[in-house]
Amino acid sequence: MSPIQTKVFRHEQEYFFKFHSSKLNALSKNEPRLREYLLEIYDNCPDEFFSQSLRCSQTKLKNVELRKRPKNNGAIAQAKSALCDIKNNRMRHPAVQDFMLLNDEATIACEVPVYLAPWEVPGMDRPLSGHIDILQFRGDKVWILDYKPNARYNIQAYMTQVFLYGICLSRRTKIPMEQIGLAYFDDKDYFEVKREKPEQDFLFGLPSERRKCA
Repeated sequence: MSPIQTKVFRHEQEYFFKFHSSKLNALSKNEPRLREYLLEIYDNCPDEFFSQSLRCSQTKLKNVELRKRPKNNGAIAQAKSALCDIKNNRMRHPAVQDFMLLNDEATIACEVPVYLAPWEVPGMDRPLSGHIDILQFRGDKVWILDYKPNARYNIQAYMTQVFLYGICLSRRTKIPMEQIGLAYFDDKDYFEVKREKPEQDFLFGLPSERRKCA
């Protein structure tokens, strides 16, 4: 029996949420809050928060300063291995996700739905939602990884997207942002994302429906 559990969510398009059951069970001691969330979202995902919502991938932030730093990480080599026989660009994301879920001991889930409800952010008129490409538990941190072909370009948008994923996951699981690592990568580069001023209140950087989003 395969350790990979899959659930298809139709959130304006199809997302194949997957988790590795053996790795997930190991989280019961290390980070039970994350395990509980993944099991709950598998059984009872609130689909209404993913319909006509603001998207993490299309939202600009004001007054939140982010910076990236290049790192040497095994995700680069794993992406190379996953993509070596892939010719169709549309298959690049699932190829990297499936390879890491099966072969990387830290990777526990892919395409993880996360969201903020409108009432959780002052002035926000619609939900904010997204799907985390790759979710890892490494060391004493939860890591959010986003696979981005040509990761060295379009830097601000990529940093903002993974930062918002982190905010959503933190709110849903009650895991502090200090315990959530953020990164994006491809088969050439890996960049970790940090906030320049962690004390900033990110809530006031989120747009309302009346403000322009990218």
